[in-house]
Amino acid sequence: MLNNVIQRLFGGGERAVTYAEMMKPPQLIAHADRLEVRVWNSTMHSSLGISNVRFDKQDDTLLFAAKQELVSKVSDPTSFVFGFDELGIGRDELDRYALRWLDPDGTTTELSVDA
Repeated sequence: MLNNVIQRLFGGGERAVTYAEMMKPPQLIAHADRLEVRVWNSTMHSSLGISNVRFDKQDDTLLFAAKQELVSKVSDPTSFVFGFDELGIGRDELDRYALRWLDPDGTTTELSVDA
């Protein structure tokens, strides 16, 4: 099942972002109606910027992953916002979910939320 998630989040030939290559760990900020995901660009590829953060909901886990592309100006951090309705959960349910960063090899890393 994880292979299907990896294909859905990383398919398409774009370059995936691994947790270890980001300048700082992703920061998750819970707002009243949305979850903000702040990401810092790669320390390995200075001309690439994170262009897309995606998520997948698996039972009691939210998996986050990102892709990067060549950009003329890299800015840090970059924020991506997901409404709780888009995530398929209520704000009050967030603490019931494991939040994890998914690398293209299937490795996951635990994330935490700043309230």
